[in-house]
Amino acid sequence: MTVFRYLIIGCLFYLGAMLMRLTDTIGFPIPKIVFDGALVVFFIFHLLYFRQLYIDRMVYSVEKLFIQLCRTGFSCLGVSFLAFIIAYLSFPSKVVQFFELLGFYAFIYFLLDVLFGYKKLSEQNETYSVRRQWDAFLALLGIAAVGRIELFAFPELAKSGLFLMALILGLSLLFRIKWIVSINMRTKWLSILFLMLLGFLIFGMLQNALNYHLPSFVLQPLVLNTFILICLIFILVYSSISVLALLFNMPLASITERRSEEIKSFQEISRSVINREPVEDTYKLLFRKCFQDTKADAGWLMLEREKQAEPSIFHTDKITKEEVKQYLEKSKLKQLVEKFPTKKHHYIQNLLENQQGEIDTIEEYKALLGYPVSVEGKLQGVVCLLRKIQNGFDEYQIELARGYVEQASLAFENAALLEASLESERAKQELEIARQVQKQLLPLKFPQSDHFEMAALSESALEVGGDYYDFILLDENRLAVIVADVAGSGASAAFYMAHLKGVFQSLAQLNLPVSTFLEFANEALSRCLAKRVFITVTYALFDFGKQLVLYGRAGHTPVLYYESEIDQAYFLEDEGLGLGIIRDSSYSKFVKTYQQRFNPDDVFVLFTDGIVESRNSQTQREYGNERLLNCVKEHADTSAETLKKLILNDYYTYINTKKYPDDHTLIVIKIK
Repeated sequence: MTVFRYLIIGCLFYLGAMLMRLTDTIGFPIPKIVFDGALVVFFIFHLLYFRQLYIDRMVYSVEKLFIQLCRTGFSCLGVSFLAFIIAYLSFPSKVVQFFELLGFYAFIYFLLDVLFGYKKLSEQNETYSVRRQWDAFLALLGIAAVGRIELFAFPELAKSGLFLMALILGLSLLFRIKWIVSINMRTKWLSILFLMLLGFLIFGMLQNALNYHLPSFVLQPLVLNTFILICLIFILVYSSISVLALLFNMPLASITERRSEEIKSFQEISRSVINREPVEDTYKLLFRKCFQDTKADAGWLMLEREKQAEPSIFHTDKITKEEVKQYLEKSKLKQLVEKFPTKKHHYIQNLLENQQGEIDTIEEYKALLGYPVSVEGKLQGVVCLLRKIQNGFDEYQIELARGYVEQASLAFENAALLEASLESERAKQELEIARQVQKQLLPLKFPQSDHFEMAALSESALEVGGDYYDFILLDENRLAVIVADVAGSGASAAFYMAHLKGVFQSLAQLNLPVSTFLEFANEALSRCLAKRVFITVTYALFDFGKQLVLYGRAGHTPVLYYESEIDQAYFLEDEGLGLGIIRDSSYSKFVKTYQQRFNPDDVFVLFTDGIVESRNSQTQREYGNERLLNCVKEHADTSAETLKKLILNDYYTYINTKKYPDDHTLIVIKIK
């Protein structure tokens, strides 16, 4: 109820100012300072009211906030027009004046409501210091309100200083627009509409207020209305900056949303397998995702049947079953799949040319893309996609659909292996297949670069494990590297590791900042991780042109860094929380980006806890950070490949056992 006390007190003082104006007692017998003081109290208590109101009001939706502001705006605009309607109907001047005073109140009320609505928006995804800046800005507004009392009237120099301080504080707040990043495309367009609408509402009420006959309320010249001017300028400039930011953010937003949908597609395919939905339904889901996300014009899914000579065919409504058979015959796709069983996809860029080089003008579709779907080396079906133009599929679309097929194949293989491990003594043989599949998910070849050398190894304690590393060479000067460890081990960890690869491959190519990558990865993985499963990650972006690495650590082991200039090795101890521990937007509070400059001959070593926490089979003492650090320092002058072998040799010698106690991964990056 405290919040309404502020409102009631403010309204009572404004009511007093209204009575003084209606009874023409301003100046005599009531001193003008009393009138000005009543307005100042009205301004200040309404500031306090809206400040407390928006602290108590939990606003989780940008769209709902704008709708609420617009509703208030239309109501206040209607009140501001009442005075002109009353005047048009020839009511007495005092009645007209009463409604002018109501219209002025509605204008100030809406102005402050919008100001604090923008305050709520600007504080989204921001630090505590932003709230302190807002408190200082509001304090300046209070001082500006006091300035209308003649006894405390500010000299011109003080007014200029007040405006300057408000400008400095306002500038620091005007660009607090991180809320734009967290909304989808639809809400972005609605936000532009709402921002423009709010501007028109304020402009309309301002025009009405200036046309009222209220010289004691709206001072002349207008620059004397410091309080109102600061509010107006901030609102209009913040609206303009937000609209421009929304417009410039649209292209990136569309790409980000598309990537987000692609991640969801990966998750849907995996979830369909995990939930043991009918196999045919899962394949149909795979076909739909490939068809939709590659923008194909037509297509079909061909599933092999053990007891049937002819495969089952499911096709889109843009093509008939008879046409499917004609395209299969003309393209010789079945023969290509049988001839090249290990090939990931078959792309016929121009169906118009048959094997004799002649042109067939009957074909409606001119490009065909086929993906064999195999599980455990056995062909299960073929996903076929068509476009009406020659060479109609670009490289990204080809790789995207291939990723879906591989995700489905891997999910089926993992599911099959898990079931076999529970039902059959042949579990080890099946898991060995999964081990080879998992090995294929990890990079085996490393780029040849003038800027760095790279070597890595990952081994599992069981047949399959939850350690993961990968990299993407973004361009000749930039490299993205990830190392991760799924909590637990075995087949379940391997499944989540495969899912992480899909997330990494989708997000890394967006060239996102480190913190944004980790936030998006946490959001994507949280939807599929089991309740108590989490993943520790170190994600690093190397910029060899700037000789700088930006990295974030999500609960993972620290990066070991050897600095050649001082011949010292040390750990980059930084903070971070594992993916999947917190599964909502508050995870962003625990994400931090760190940076480290480097020089030629410097070395970065990324590893999982299986290296440093493994124990000697006899003494039960851990290998430890110190032993790893000394090994790197001693052999830092060797190549990345040699250093990797020396570290692993020292590690295997120390643990003194043929059976690995834990999954372990090691990445060595040496700067040239």
